[in-house]
Amino acid sequence: MALYHYVPSKRDLLNLILDALSAEFEYPDRPFKDWRSTLVHFARETRRSLKLHPWASALRAADPEYGPECIRTLEYLLGGLCGFGFDIRTATRALGVLFVFVNGFVAVETGQAAVASRKNGGQLVPARFSSAVLETGNFPNVARFVAIGAELPDDEGFERALKWILDGIEADLPARFAGPRMNRTVNRQKRSA
Repeated sequence: MALYHYVPSKRDLLNLILDALSAEFEYPDRPFKDWRSTLVHFARETRRSLKLHPWASALRAADPEYGPECIRTLEYLLGGLCGFGFDIRTATRALGVLFVFVNGFVAVETGQAAVASRKNGGQLVPARFSSAVLETGNFPNVARFVAIGAELPDDEGFERALKWILDGIEADLPARFAGPRMNRTVNRQKRSA
């Protein structure tokens, strides 16, 4: 029995698969306390989903038609961010920046995990650089980077990078969006002026 008797096309089937993945989004038990917690939850949920289904990034990049579960999740996130004072453009930009970051981070994580499973007894392997090129002395910064050891993608690295991104978003927000943390920074700057 062919599946295409029930689903009109391969594209429709892939859209249904993507929507089924969106149904796995875990909503919190309580409302978010601020915009940062909304974005942190989105980033962590996206990472969790992509680690379970690493092929989903390619599916999302293939210009799908988003279905009801994906739309429900996006509505929930946009509604939460707008409830904290974001306009739609700012909210979608923040979600977009985090989505790109998480996709890239998970791509490196899953790529490293695949290499580790084939080599080195399951241990993550740092990026390799040509020792012949580094020995020329023409790339002293890269040589120092290699000497200290590349940072491998892990939970701590994810959380640190996520904080940097959120701090950057916060720094770009008008004070009325940022909430108490941003206002403390603005007030401190006013007092020192």
